[in-house]
Amino acid sequence: MVNLAQNRFVIDKKSKWFVAAIITTLSTTSYLALLIIVLMYYRANGGKFSKIIFIGGPMMVALAFNLPFLFDKITKMYVHDMNDVDNIQFLSEYYLENGGELPLNRFSSAVYLWELFGIHLLWGVSNPYQDTVTILKNVNISNGIIDFCAKFGVMGLSYLLYCFGKFYNLYVKSAELTFYSVIILLTLSFGEPILILPISLIFLFVNYYVNEEDMVYDDRVYEEQLQLN
Repeated sequence: MVNLAQNRFVIDKKSKWFVAAIITTLSTTSYLALLIIVLMYYRANGGKFSKIIFIGGPMMVALAFNLPFLFDKITKMYVHDMNDVDNIQFLSEYYLENGGELPLNRFSSAVYLWELFGIHLLWGVSNPYQDTVTILKNVNISNGIIDFCAKFGVMGLSYLLYCFGKFYNLYVKSAELTFYSVIILLTLSFGEPILILPISLIFLFVNYYVNEEDMVYDDRVYEEQLQLN
């Protein structure tokens, strides 16, 4: 995503390697993020929404219902996750007795933390929120969005996304493309707790030190593409 912005949305060898790496992950959230990146690339290069709606829309719906790692996988995961939430006390005791942690999946992580903290997720519980409830000491939360909200609240999440979008907009200078970039970050963080990592938290501070004049573009790739055209 950042690599494309640096190349002014021209695909280079590095971008192709990134795509190949994403495809081999067999991760639904990664595939969804890649789909949004393709949409971003299409729009950045002058693609029209009408074609997306009348051509891409039906294709995406057909793929979603026919590919086993999309709608079918998500539905089965949701049913499984809700069953885990209903039996979380028993499962937690089982894993505790056998010396392990209960791995809550994406949906079950979100639902269970909402049931525990409710409206407190708006402003956050605390950074070590798992120490505030005994059962959470033996539970592994995999949903990065709800994990961040439990630590710093929806307000903290909103501010982080604002800082990230502000930084990305310095590259693309487009509210639409910036919006897509934020959705991509949320999609990836739904599958893994990446928002708490330094590579994400750095966006809280980078805006204070980086200006539009400091942005670096790889114009070599851009100029090569212009010559080919």
